[in-house]
This record gives sequence, C-alpha cells and structure tokens, in this order.
Amino acid sequence: MPKKQIRNKQLIDSNVQQNYTVRVSLKAKHVRLSFSIKKGLEIVVPEDYDQHRLPMLIESKQAWLNRVQRRLHQQALELPDDYFSLWPTRIQLLAINQTYSIGYRNSANQRIQLIETDSSIILSGPVDDSSARVERLKGWLRTKARKHLVPWLQQTSRNLNLRYERAAIRNHKTRWGSCSSSQVISLNDKLLFLPSRQVEYLLVHELCHTRQMNHSRRYWALVAQKFPDYRVQENAMKESWRFVPVWADS
Repeated sequence: MPKKQIRNKQLIDSNVQQNYTVRVSLKAKHVRLSFSIKKGLEIVVPEDYDQHRLPMLIESKQAWLNRVQRRLHQQALELPDDYFSLWPTRIQLLAINQTYSIGYRNSANQRIQLIETDSSIILSGPVDDSSARVERLKGWLRTKARKHLVPWLQQTSRNLNLRYERAAIRNHKTRWGSCSSSQVISLNDKLLFLPSRQVEYLLVHELCHTRQMNHSRRYWALVAQKFPDYRVQENAMKESWRFVPVWADS
C-alpha cells in the first residue's frame, strides 16, 4: 500500500491530542484510528483529507482513546523488562525454540562484530553507536530467518502439495508475509519471535494464496482444509506484536 509518513511522535504516556502519526493512504476511503504500544496513535487518512480537521476528530474520540491508553499501559507493564530497550540482554526466538543472552564489548573495530554460540551473542566494536548496534542485530535476525524460515516453508509446501516459485525474507513493518501473483512468498524475519504454531499458520496462509489470490470463501475453505484450527491462530496473530521487541521493529 503506497503511503507517506507525515509526522511521528511518541505517545503512550503523553497527551493524546498532541501526539500522533498521520499516514496518507492512496487506497483509504475513510479516516481510521489505531492505537498501539509501539506506534502510539496512528491516523490513516485518504489522500484528499483535510488534516486541519484532525484535532477536532481526536477530541471527539477522546473517551475511547483514554480507555485504550489505559489498557495499553497495563499491557506494557506485563511486557519483559527490556522490551523497549535498544540494549537487549536477551533474545528469545520462540519459533525455533532458541534463547540467547547478549553481551557488549567496546573495541577499536570500525564495525560491530557479532559472535554467536549456542546460547549467547557477543557484540564487539563501537557498540555505543545505537543505530549500528541495532542494525547489526537486525542483520543477524535476517540471516537466522533465511536459515530457518525458508526450509520450513519448503517442507510445508511439500507436505501440503502447494507449490510456490520463490521465497524472500523481508523486514516488513505491517505484514507478516505476502504472496505475489508470480507466487513469490515473502516472509517477515520477525516471525522468528512468534510461537511456532503461529508461524506454521502463517506459512499455510501464504501458500494457500498460490491457489487463491484473494480472501474469498474458496480461499478460506482451502485454509480450513490445510489448517483446521486456523481461526484460533488468526485471532492469536492479532496479539503477536507482543513477542517482537522494539529494536527489531525500529
């Protein structure tokens, strides 16, 4: 979906009327408000929408926003201690049942080096550089995703007799996966943070698009045939953001 970022401000503990993100969507027909721990208040507007009307719109939704903000604040208290940290001390990849402790070492290296063992990761180099540190971890995550998600997709494809053309690993911001008309399946590297059952469902979901490039009744009938409890996992995916730490989504 084509989009243009207008402004981005932090929200959770701030005044709702002054802090929000506006995203212009060429496909949007109506204004849509969403509120999350990571993004705060995001407002999607059609391309021709007069954004001077937004303060009044937000004011009219203030009671709802206050309720959502209280709920998200409670959810934030239940998240791991380093969920919001750009200096993570642990990485848990539920999809492949692997957990790593993380250590940091300042050194004279110009680039950050990463050493991985069975249960630990050491970053050495200019680790005080927040952007470089996070990018190195995200690069490691992409490598892990290629190693594990692509073979997983291949095996699932064979098991279900649903063929695809090619797999790609992406760092999508808003999608867990996609399937193109040329049957190229893209998978979000952050799937590794999710429980394995949710990842299995996502793989089946995208593979079924190789037969039906839509979400029609025929499509969902095929999903139900290949993954009978798909509704349970479809609902679970709505809360999957909880498993993905902020550094991986930055």
